[in-house]
Amino acid sequence: MVQPLEFPGGDIGSLAVIGTANDLAMAGARPLHLSVALLLEEGLPLALLRRLVASMAAAARACELTIVTGDTKVVERGKADGIFITTSGIGAVQAPTPIHPTAICPGDQLLVSGDLGRHGVAILAARHGLALVPPVLSDCAPLWPQVRALLEAGVRIHCLRDLTRGGLASALHELAEAGRGGAGD
Repeated sequence: MVQPLEFPGGDIGSLAVIGTANDLAMAGARPLHLSVALLLEEGLPLALLRRLVASMAAAARACELTIVTGDTKVVERGKADGIFITTSGIGAVQAPTPIHPTAICPGDQLLVSGDLGRHGVAILAARHGLALVPPVLSDCAPLWPQVRALLEAGVRIHCLRDLTRGGLASALHELAEAGRGGAGD
């Protein structure tokens, strides 16, 4: 779920598809197939729904996966923030060893694939009507190509995280907790 439904550089549709594809990639799996469930609020503009579905299709192509099944339900006005999208994905594990926080070792290097905070700033600026110059666009993008390149180069990946959910600080806290045997996995 995200508000607003459309934001600079993306929307809830692309975010749902790419987010699930990236969850698979973070486990070392090549994204293959996706199911999508739409919960539509009565009165959702049809033009918006068409844009979001087209965005989901474009995101699926960018992730090189297929949307194979789905479901749609309509709820009363005021019950769904416009639209809720739920996705589930299936991938083929390509990593030769499990990618998990418990595999982190002293001396491991931390790699960041892009700007930190770009997605969050894009959402917050849109949500609060901030006219940033130049505008900050979400960097929501498929991560499997980078993961595949690391695997093909023979890099032994210990742990991966998609930072769109809470940023770097949240991910590092989660990994530290997992390293102490906590439930932060």
